Amino acid sequence: MIAGTYGGGIVRWDQENGWLRMPDPTRTVLSRPVHDLTDMVSSRPAHDLTRIRALTTFRVDDTDQVFVVSGTSSGTVSFHDLATGEPWPVVRASHAIRALAALPSTEGTIVAYSSAAAVRFCRPGQPSEGRLPSRIGIVGCLTTWTAEDGTVFLATGGSDGVIRLWSPDALRQEALPVLHGHQGPVTAIASFRASPTAPPLLATVGQRDTTVRVWEPRTGEELTRIVTGAALTSLCAPLTWDDPKLAEPVLVFGGTAGAAVVSVRL
Repeated sequence: MIAGTYGGGIVRWDQENGWLRMPDPTRTVLSRPVHDLTDMVSSRPAHDLTRIRALTTFRVDDTDQVFVVSGTSSGTVSFHDLATGEPWPVVRASHAIRALAALPSTEGTIVAYSSAAAVRFCRPGQPSEGRLPSRIGIVGCLTTWTAEDGTVFLATGGSDGVIRLWSPDALRQEALPVLHGHQGPVTAIASFRASPTAPPLLATVGQRDTTVRVWEPRTGEELTRIVTGAALTSLCAPLTWDDPKLAEPVLVFGGTAGAAVVSVRL
């Protein structure tokens, strides 16, 4: 388990070692055990805190090395070796990081990060390289979507209510149909399959229109829409294939009014 804290710390947990604090890559601090997550809350004033805004992980191609990537409210993207906790040089953006996603490309895994009105790309220990077209505006959420043939695309949810999919090897033009429908910002996005043999789909939520939507990205079709009546800010699609009690896929979503779980009939 990897957690980012209100005080800007990153901690990992496993059954053998328990909780372990990862070092701050901007300081020379060694990893050390912590008793629980409350140890990570800073005593500094709230306005002076750097918060963890996004987390993701990825395995380096053809190796056992796994990186934990974090994005902060102060505009840094940090890389930690999961096994050792070793920090790598940070990538600095001009504004807070909104979202992260790691995706494969022909030149190895790259990390996409959203900051201000730009989605840029970087690798461990290297400066940013390339960006998505500025015409797409502010992007609040990112994820990857894998087609049935194994091709991986970057999916972006915009403040304009539009979902777009991009090939990591051709970043100047959308690779699949643009998904229109949300009235207001798309605040969370997740990919999922209804079963191991079902086609991959996308789920999204909107803060202003209070909806959960399921999409078929290859055709641009909206398959399902659920109106919740509450502003939504988070979403995940847990795997439920092995649970005989759940014949349909499940989406978990939340916002200021709380969290909910819904099964999706497709």
